[in-house]
Amino acid sequence: MPSEVLKIIGCGVGKLVLPFAMSFTENGQMEISLKFNLFILLFSVFFSVMTVYLSCRRPGKIAGGVSPVEAVRYTEGRNRKKNWLVITAISLSMILLSFVMTAVGSFRLDSYLESRIVGDFLLGSNGIS
Repeated sequence: MPSEVLKIIGCGVGKLVLPFAMSFTENGQMEISLKFNLFILLFSVFFSVMTVYLSCRRPGKIAGGVSPVEAVRYTEGRNRKKNWLVITAISLSMILLSFVMTAVGSFRLDSYLESRIVGDFLLGSNGIS
């Protein structure tokens, strides 16, 4: 299961690379602490393996029942209208994802609050020194 090994390697590389990458941003002075939770890692590995297993089980049985000669002769799946529909749907979803990521990435909380709040209030007491 190479995907699980890659996940573990990715966690280690992320722990090493993230502080270095953050030093180049304006938040470089922030202290970063990463916590590794073995339960979350094991659950995600189990969940991904079970999801792939369950989703591949039935199509694998169906494909296993088809002879190789019949599979080579099968051309019904090359319907131009269906292919165009699938490509269009994937393209539109990628465009929508691009718009959403741009909107989320450009959102600035300070600018939003500045436009919503009329003035600042400072609460304090002269009695406390």
